[in-house]
Amino acid sequence: MSLNRYHRKSLERALNNQLRRLNNKKSKVGRWSERISLWRLIVFIGGLTAIYMAARVGNPWLTGLVTAASVGGFGTLVSWHRRLDKILEKFSGWSEIRTAHLARMQLNWEGIPEYPPEHENREHPFGRDLNITGPHSLMHLIDISIYRGGSENLKNWLLATEPDIERTKQNQLLVEELKPLAHFRDRLMLRAKLTQARQSEKDWDMDTLQRWLKQNREKSYRKSLALLWGLSGINILLALLYVFGILNPWFILSFLIYLLVYNYNSGKIKG
Repeated sequence: MSLNRYHRKSLERALNNQLRRLNNKKSKVGRWSERISLWRLIVFIGGLTAIYMAARVGNPWLTGLVTAASVGGFGTLVSWHRRLDKILEKFSGWSEIRTAHLARMQLNWEGIPEYPPEHENREHPFGRDLNITGPHSLMHLIDISIYRGGSENLKNWLLATEPDIERTKQNQLLVEELKPLAHFRDRLMLRAKLTQARQSEKDWDMDTLQRWLKQNREKSYRKSLALLWGLSGINILLALLYVFGILNPWFILSFLIYLLVYNYNSGKIKG
């Protein structure tokens, strides 16, 4: 058995072992996520019931304590659930990357991510003849770009009718530097996958972002922050009035309104 073939088999075994461990971790985290989802529902319903019963008793300190405990418990479970979802998302991303690597090594075209039709160039003089673009092509095999701009650059380099020799040599040097950094490349790919998973149709592409940056316009979120500060003050005021027996526990309603407004503006607050 040649050295290259031995290395190939060793790498395949390593990838299969990694996939098995990742699937086990995904199953474990998934079960924990389902349990916390159930506990979130129980704490939410139980918390509202406890707050209502405490308010019926008429003891403001008891109502405040029960409210704080309910909100704190529910918030803690939400925080844990979000962490588990992020961990599960990372494990899924690693699994997809490892599966694609293994499929490329074995020329398993069904396991390789589907080739985007918009990347195909039917008008090129030799693109299809040399099987550079299209399904089951060179591009389909080696293109691991997450964003369209990276795929477009690779396609333009491969289909150049008059290649830039100096640029080609520079690219080859970069490839040689990145070749032994497999884990670094995979981490970059994972970051890109996680970012792309949160995209929507309203998100900008690279060209739109560059045009916006050149406009150099300021964006202010003062109104959103002022609204949240105002609601916070109202919550505190209503809570104090309830503690001193002046008003009913209206702070619960104002707090729910605050949470809705905060959730709606959370993207702006994070910048």
